[in-house]
Amino acid sequence: MTTWRVLWRTDMDLEIWKANTISKPEIVRPMYYKMEVNVMDYLLGVDVGSSSVKTALFDTDGHMAALSIQEYELIFPAPHIVEIDPETFWEKFKHGVADLLATSQVNPEQIKALAISSQGETFITLDKDGRPLRRAIFWYDNRSTK
Repeated sequence: MTTWRVLWRTDMDLEIWKANTISKPEIVRPMYYKMEVNVMDYLLGVDVGSSSVKTALFDTDGHMAALSIQEYELIFPAPHIVEIDPETFWEKFKHGVADLLATSQVNPEQIKALAISSQGETFITLDKDGRPLRRAIFWYDNRSTK
């Protein structure tokens, strides 16, 4: 399905058009460019929060097509220490996107942009191949307050 959005031409184009028009001046209207916009395009939003990964699909007019919330548990090995397995973020993201696609019936090729937001600064150490070395130190861990 295709919709058309109308955009104004420049003033110079309008003056050239008016000069070449045989119509009476009172019925002269500005010309428009027509830009084709596919209304079946979607935007994927991801929010990695303190207790869940939320994924949402929006159409190009900003209407939400689907929402998925994938909750996770934090690890509290001792007072003031807060950690999480870094793979949790990736796994919950994958499950969230799969849930969105199944719920909305949107083809992945229709997703044209990705926006990501995240909670505070979570510290993840990686080896030379990009694999986590240990559990991530969550942003509200307080072991470094002294």
